[in-house]
Amino acid sequence: MGRKGALFLKKEGGLLYPVSLVPEGELLLIKVERGSHYLNQGDISAILLSLSHDIGGEVVNAVLSGERVQQPLLYHYVTPRTWVERGGVVGLLGHEGPLIVELGFGNGEFLEGVVDSYRRVVGVEISNWAIKKTLRRLSDRGAYVLLKAPGAWALRWLFSPSSISALFVLFPYPWPKKPSRRMIQSGFIEAAACAIKMEGEVVLATDHSEYASQIETLFRGSSCFLEVPFPLELNTKYLRKWKAQGLDIYCMAYRKVKEPKGCRDPEVLLSCSMDVPGLPVRELWEGFSPWGFPLPWGGYFKVEECFYCQATGALLFLTVLQDPELCLHHYLFLYRGGRMDLLSTWGEVVTPPLAWAMRRVRDRFSGA
Repeated sequence: MGRKGALFLKKEGGLLYPVSLVPEGELLLIKVERGSHYLNQGDISAILLSLSHDIGGEVVNAVLSGERVQQPLLYHYVTPRTWVERGGVVGLLGHEGPLIVELGFGNGEFLEGVVDSYRRVVGVEISNWAIKKTLRRLSDRGAYVLLKAPGAWALRWLFSPSSISALFVLFPYPWPKKPSRRMIQSGFIEAAACAIKMEGEVVLATDHSEYASQIETLFRGSSCFLEVPFPLELNTKYLRKWKAQGLDIYCMAYRKVKEPKGCRDPEVLLSCSMDVPGLPVRELWEGFSPWGFPLPWGGYFKVEECFYCQATGALLFLTVLQDPELCLHHYLFLYRGGRMDLLSTWGEVVTPPLAWAMRRVRDRFSGA
């Protein structure tokens, strides 16, 4: 092939899964790009094996099993798209009772301790392993939803203002070599101040002293929060692990005492597509080099890679949207007929920064 190519597989439910064919020596590696979640892993494995047969190849190593994973109870597990389509917290769990949210729930041990005590519990996690393990742990337990999404992103875009009664962030990964990737940054404080109710609390714990100092500085610098005594007796996997190693544990809690300025309901779209007529698709692919631009909200948007499908004459762009708190990869699918779509693989929704970036990409291609 000479360089990377791409095929596009249509999955049930209307989702498309990008599959890249990567030459490596005399072999042709078939790989599903980022985005597919564990609930479809068995289906993806079967399709990859079928694809290798269709193109006349031989499978020399398969890293996915074809085992089908049992589906969770309806709406116990949701993607952001399902979350929005079902009306968020109110549509999924009703509006009665306090809303308890944990960002980054790990193996689900803390959630297990609260699902029987509250009528509305939401766990937010990006790890497939953690979601799978927690669904098993919480089987037939309480009223809860596990939302597959980055924690800081979900807090900003998927929760209505003043909707959360208690927010828990217990032992977030400290990113010791890349502090800029930590969940708790200045934008996190702003999002939490909007999403948490008056007199609601955010409860945090970490074993990393420098991260603890950063968290304390950020919350103490906000006029919306007041430090309060830590309200819990924690007993989680990571707490036991760190204590067994003799590490110090830093526990913090802050109560919301003031409404921030400018809070409004998040604006997200379920899809975003636009016309970009008259494009020389193959020429764009052959002359491609990475490029990007800053975002008005802060951060950066970059088009990193380009894949070309000779069979359909379509391009697939791998992009990264880096805001001040986190980065997310997306796929832009450019059809030969001049249509550009966001390729949604595990149910992402379109936030204002992403929609704005897509318009900038369109304008660049169209020469506007």
